[in-house]
Amino acid sequence: MGVLSEINIFPSPDAIHEAGSDIFGFVKYSIDEETVFNEIDISLTGRGTLIVIESVKSGDRQTEHIFRYTEDYIKLNNTIVNNDNVTPVGVYEIPIHFKLATNIPSSLKYNTTIGNYRINCTIAYEVTVTFKRSGFKFDKTLSKPIQVISGIVPRLPRKPVTYGHQKKILILQFFCRWTGLVNIKADIETSVIEPSGKIKLSYIIFNDTNITIKTVQIKLVELYTFSDKISSKLLKYNDVKDTESKTRTIKSGDTQCMEIDIDLPPEKTTIEFSKLVSRNYFVHIIVVLPIPYRNLVLKIPVQIGNEIVNNNGNENPPAYHEAIEIY
Repeated sequence: MGVLSEINIFPSPDAIHEAGSDIFGFVKYSIDEETVFNEIDISLTGRGTLIVIESVKSGDRQTEHIFRYTEDYIKLNNTIVNNDNVTPVGVYEIPIHFKLATNIPSSLKYNTTIGNYRINCTIAYEVTVTFKRSGFKFDKTLSKPIQVISGIVPRLPRKPVTYGHQKKILILQFFCRWTGLVNIKADIETSVIEPSGKIKLSYIIFNDTNITIKTVQIKLVELYTFSDKISSKLLKYNDVKDTESKTRTIKSGDTQCMEIDIDLPPEKTTIEFSKLVSRNYFVHIIVVLPIPYRNLVLKIPVQIGNEIVNNNGNENPPAYHEAIEIY
């Protein structure tokens, strides 16, 4: 006996579904002889998986310790009980309708290396249909992945905010010692930005030293935080492609004022609602100083995503400073 089946999700297999939205589609199956099904189960599941591989070297030997962590975000079922009735030969369709929760993280597939740790992290959602038969006959299962993008609970100001930082520079010149100061002040229009939106900020830098600042670099940086219960938290910083800009030098005693717009790539959004992984974003304004001085870096946090109007979960994600823990 053969059961041929397919899962169709609207509007298309590659569509991205927003958390809190409805999933529609249908299961189409055909059988070429009379068949008895005990039940047909259609489910929507979402699960996060974090695999951490730690490499440990002892003398000439190197061993690996593998740790695996999982968490479930959603599990919905629609079971059709057939009561062992005979299903005639033919082609059949079963409608699919599930509603995604709002407090679930976005789909993710990410691999990286942090020191002596190799990281494999996935957040996957799928619709599955299982044809269950009585007796000792094998069940038939078919799954189709779906892509989910989640919203955010704003924890940063949506009004203009000012950030500042400064660095003292010890100057040695003709047997004299004095301290100069590099000062930066930046204003951001809003710290909560919609996907594919624009980050708008301005800054002013005053070079009260006798050295020349080589350049000022502005870029968007993403921070992955993995919680594996073994090494506490593993952090991975990545520069976001096509968001970097540089300015001219700033001579001694000069001031530089700039307005900056950063266009956000559509796939870059904040990831919340997971205890295994989070993804957060920062604008880095880097004042590049000549050797031997260390650069001055101002970090401005932003949240990227659509705001969740009604959070129907029982547990909110951690506060922003708890989620990032970088300072």
